[in-house]
Amino acid sequence: MAALFLPGTVHCGDPEGAPGGGDENLEAGVEAGSDAKSEEAATCPGPCAVPDTLAHDDTSATTVQGGPLHPDGFIGDPTVVFEDGRYRMWFTSSRQDPSCSGVWYECLVQGFAYAESADGETWDDTWLAPEDATERTKLVFQPDPDGWDRAGMETASVLRGHDGQLRMYYTGHMGAPQPDLPFWDAIGMATSSDGITWTRHGDGPVFAAEDKWERVCCDATCDCAWGGVLEPSVLYDPDAGRYHLWYAGFGESDGVASFRIGHAVSSDGTAWQRDGAPVVELGAADGWDGYWVSHVEVVADPCGGFHMFYQGGGSWSEAACEGEP
Repeated sequence: MAALFLPGTVHCGDPEGAPGGGDENLEAGVEAGSDAKSEEAATCPGPCAVPDTLAHDDTSATTVQGGPLHPDGFIGDPTVVFEDGRYRMWFTSSRQDPSCSGVWYECLVQGFAYAESADGETWDDTWLAPEDATERTKLVFQPDPDGWDRAGMETASVLRGHDGQLRMYYTGHMGAPQPDLPFWDAIGMATSSDGITWTRHGDGPVFAAEDKWERVCCDATCDCAWGGVLEPSVLYDPDAGRYHLWYAGFGESDGVASFRIGHAVSSDGTAWQRDGAPVVELGAADGWDGYWVSHVEVVADPCGGFHMFYQGGGSWSEAACEGEP
């Protein structure tokens, strides 16, 4: 058996009864924060329609010179803000540490690169040119060698905060609790006035695993744990004066260790109150998202509510792939 990755969507209303009302058609266990409101809400014909199938023309984003955004293809997890008629994109990328003497993959520094575009297809690579040709690319925000996120950073979510500053929420790898275990992940936050120079908030993450479904214990007291919380998607509701955080948590629930999706709210974007359970659980055991749900991205509908996009993993058999009965 192996895993199949597919994107899915969930349409959410308001579980707390905030202005705008709730959605009585929510699937069991799937809910998220208050409706996003707009001045045009009264004349909206209804929630935005999302097609069942999204077309992809196999055209990759390129630089204005027609080249790739990274010479070795190390790019992913884009987060885009549209401001002043331009698209601003931060994405996971990696450079080579020229002082490292190990094999190439041991010398990767994983953080965030940045580019701008007028059309969302071709990107100005001014901020991608490395200072040293051996580094392959330039990162605008990267791990602190002595910090909690020193093992790597990925999956950023960038937005304008209540103070007008840009905020980046991101997955930070804290290193493995034991040599034979995966990373322990948490969510950090940084601020910037220009999107290029970033300042971390504090000396640690702003959101870390607490609940059992967000971690996997490797000893009886759970002093040793792996998994954690990662892949944030953050929105700010100016009317309610609060931030919404959706995230993936890797932990145990009902004896099954997997990714699930959680939700939390905050008035300042640093101190969070989480929901008591995942808001998106695993699908049916034989379904397309029956193995895990993760890589969440939530967008506000101007007519009210939210649209959630997420990655699902399901099972498939070698026989099925080979066309055997």
